[in-house]
Amino acid sequence: MINAKVFSVKNGFSLVEVLVAFGLLSILGLSAAGLLQMMTKQQSSIQDKSTSGEIIASLSQYLLSDLACSNEYIGKIIPAIGQTAPFTVQNFKGLGTASTLSTGGLIHEATGKPFNILKLNISTPAGQVFKPTSGNLFYAQVEIQIQLGKNNMTFAPRTFSIPVLVDSASQITKCQLAIGSDQFCAGIGGVFNALTGRCDFISQCVHLGTFIAFSQAGESPAFTGPRAPLTSINNPMTGTPSCPAGSNRTLQLSSNSWPGAYYISFGKKGGYTYHATMTETYYLCQKCP
Repeated sequence: MINAKVFSVKNGFSLVEVLVAFGLLSILGLSAAGLLQMMTKQQSSIQDKSTSGEIIASLSQYLLSDLACSNEYIGKIIPAIGQTAPFTVQNFKGLGTASTLSTGGLIHEATGKPFNILKLNISTPAGQVFKPTSGNLFYAQVEIQIQLGKNNMTFAPRTFSIPVLVDSASQITKCQLAIGSDQFCAGIGGVFNALTGRCDFISQCVHLGTFIAFSQAGESPAFTGPRAPLTSINNPMTGTPSCPAGSNRTLQLSSNSWPGAYYISFGKKGGYTYHATMTETYYLCQKCP
C-alpha cells in the first residue's frame, strides 16, 4: 500500500477571504465617508454662523454711526412708545454696493448664499426715562434678525438703541452726537446751565454716578469676546457696577445686545465654537427727595 502525502500550497486568497476583506473595507469606507460628511456639514454650519455674525456686526456698526443719522434716521417717523414699525435701510454699503434692506428682503453674501431678513424693525421701548420737551428726546431701538435661505437656519436677533430727537409729528430731527447738551439735559428732566456746562435737575435729585453692566446668555459660561474677560464698567463713586448707598432712583438709560460666535482652542485637540448673546446696559444713579 502506497502512502500518499497531500501537500497544500497557498499562492493567494480564497474567494471567501476576498469577500470578507471587501466587506470590511466597504464598512470602513462607509464609516469614513459618513464621518467626512458630518465634519464637512459641521464646518459649513460654523462658517454660516460666522458669516451671519459678520453681516450683523457690519450692519449694526453702520446703523450706530453718525453717518447713519442723516442717511437712515432723520425724517423717519418713530412709532409710539411700546410700538414697533418696519425699518428700511437704504444706504448700507457693507456688502460692496449701496443696498436697500427691509423685512422680507434678501442679503446676498459674497459666497452666493442668500440670507433672508426676518426682522428689521424700529421701536420705542416702554419705560423711557426721558421727559417731554419742545423737541422730544427718546431712545429708538432697532432689531435685526436674519435666516440662511439654503436650510432655514435662524440666527439670534440683535438689538441696539440710539437717542433721537423728534418733533410734534413724531418725525426724527436729530440723533446721536447731533443732539446738543442742552437738549439732552432737558430730555432727562434737567435744566442746562450754559455758564457751568452742567445739567441741573429741577427735581433737586442728586447725581450719584453711572455704570455699565454686562451680561451674557449662551452655550458657554466662559466669554472670550471683544471685552475679555467679562467685566462691567464700575460706578466711580462705588468702584463696583452699582449705585451707592442712599440712592433711591436707578434709571436704565439704554440696553444694547448682540450675538456672536466665539472659538475656544484646545491646542492640538482642536477647539469648540459656541454662540452667545452679549448685553450691555447703562444705568444712572440718583438720590431724589
